[in-house]
Amino acid sequence: MCAGIIKHLFILALLATAQPTVAQEADNTGFNLIVLGDSQTQTEAQIDSFESDIMPAIASILAEYDREDDTPEAILITGDVVWDTMEHLPRIKHMFDELGVQLLTVPGNHDYDRKIEGRERRALRDYCRTFGKRYYAMELGNSLFIGLDNILYNNYFDYSLGIDRTQMRWLRRTLRRVSEDKRIIIAMHAPAYDARKGIAIPYAQEIIDLVGDRELHLITGHGHRNNTFDIASNVVEHSVAQVNGNLWHAPICADGTPRGVLIVEERDNSLEWHFRTLEHSAEYQMVAWREG
Repeated sequence: MCAGIIKHLFILALLATAQPTVAQEADNTGFNLIVLGDSQTQTEAQIDSFESDIMPAIASILAEYDREDDTPEAILITGDVVWDTMEHLPRIKHMFDELGVQLLTVPGNHDYDRKIEGRERRALRDYCRTFGKRYYAMELGNSLFIGLDNILYNNYFDYSLGIDRTQMRWLRRTLRRVSEDKRIIIAMHAPAYDARKGIAIPYAQEIIDLVGDRELHLITGHGHRNNTFDIASNVVEHSVAQVNGNLWHAPICADGTPRGVLIVEERDNSLEWHFRTLEHSAEYQMVAWREG
């Protein structure tokens, strides 16, 4: 299991069991969720930088929350935890264990072992040994948090986006046991919305239809850009850029935003979110230069 030691009170509802059940009690004071887009370490220099540069910034954000109140905290990585370097997985897990908060992950295409072809589950073996099940659900404050694997993997160059039948059956059973007024938060690696076409990608629309009229927030990575898409009146996708900048080449992402994290906060059963740079306080949101 990927749960580890849970700080404060997080009640695990289920971890991809055959007969899912949802915990009836959870800490309903809300939560603080720090979302890291694709950490994607490939070289020793990169994972060293992740530990010495990025992790202290995350620890600083956690310390701010601890000074303010006792609201439970969790960290989410939106997949591509590594860049085809399976040997980095345990070290990254250890870094977050040292913080003493709940770590949530979903698998990305680079978390599959590129040396293995045509055997999807085996290619994800190292990831699952490190972080646990590839799909799961748990109570997080007043919300139901769900992690899904939306990579249909054949080999390194041949994969597509979608949710396999096993997960869809599990998701259908899980949602049947959840009240109609429960907020649903679903994390997965690849996007749900096709911005060029202005519609949800077909696999994601199937998920949206299952959730129905409930408030739904989708948290994704993969695209290396920060975006917020209002897919429907009750559906928002939060696409999170890489926490390392632009594939470790610069301290800014492909869309020009500085490296940072998405902060999601639940208070009084209401959800709010904002972007947070690694180098500055939460109030720092924009820099403008004069022409010339």
